[in-house]
Amino acid sequence: MSNRDKIKIFLVFMPFLGIILWSCNSLDTIPSEIPNPVKINNFTAHIKTVRPTASQDLLQVMSKTNMISQGHTSSRIDVSQDDYQFVLKDSIVEINLPYFGESQRALRIGQSGILLSGNPKDLVKRYFEEKKLTRYEFTLEDVKNNESWNAKLEVINNGTVRLYLFSNLRNPIGYEGRLVD
Repeated sequence: MSNRDKIKIFLVFMPFLGIILWSCNSLDTIPSEIPNPVKINNFTAHIKTVRPTASQDLLQVMSKTNMISQGHTSSRIDVSQDDYQFVLKDSIVEINLPYFGESQRALRIGQSGILLSGNPKDLVKRYFEEKKLTRYEFTLEDVKNNESWNAKLEVINNGTVRLYLFSNLRNPIGYEGRLVD
């Protein structure tokens, strides 16, 4: 069979192949991903990683407490073996998270983490289609400790959670984790 015959066969079958592919229209029937599963009033996230503001002081504390030899860095601390959670249920936020970083004032004895519970103020929820994530922004007040928190929570459609906390008395800190079923 010559090249000329191969070209004739190709030209005869090409329109049929195009018609078959066009009639299947398979690209329109396959969803790119599942819809966003997050509901504004009910989810729990298990925190696995803490991302503190890296500083020389934090690095010194970590080296003195052997945290660096355990695989942690001053900008990433693994807490996946612990039970730290962020809960948003019926418009009430509950936060039980560790805090690694510097404070602009002395903390009370036993107050090394972030324990907050209450109704978030100025709660805003936005869905970003291009990034496939839902962002929650809100503030929380810790009246007992005279501390104000601004929070930005990002929930990605694959179940990954990123939480960023900004305090009027402490350095910013970030957390990463996964949604809990």
